[in-house]
Amino acid sequence: VYLFKLKENTALKINSLDDVKTHKTGAVRDDVRAQYLKTKGIPESAMDIVSTVSLNIRKLFEKRIDMFPIDELAASFLAKQEKLDFTKMEKVFFLKDLSAGLYMAFSKNTPDEIVNKCKATLEKIKADGRFDKIKTKYTK
Repeated sequence: VYLFKLKENTALKINSLDDVKTHKTGAVRDDVRAQYLKTKGIPESAMDIVSTVSLNIRKLFEKRIDMFPIDELAASFLAKQEKLDFTKMEKVFFLKDLSAGLYMAFSKNTPDEIVNKCKATLEKIKADGRFDKIKTKYTK
């Protein structure tokens, strides 16, 4: 997960979470990213709390917020959905604590055989390039 800003906002530099306190950051109500920022000392007065992440990206492009936290794949997909140009956005700060990568979730009742088959299939489509093609379909 990164904090994303508009590329044209060249004055915005974030070197630590303390720097976030002096800028307006979009966040989704009750979202783990908003909760994380609060636990790191970012005051609510520095956050623009909204009900959906799509409002964050629109506010970013309208210059009503300076940045918002989102992972790169989701940001690209969201920009496409909202008919906004993802290439006008850039990462300004990496939120390592929120960055675990992509993963699959299964019910506790799912047999190990099914879980292992899904893992193997995922590795296979990553190896042969299909995974990247699928990602591209939803982000470009």
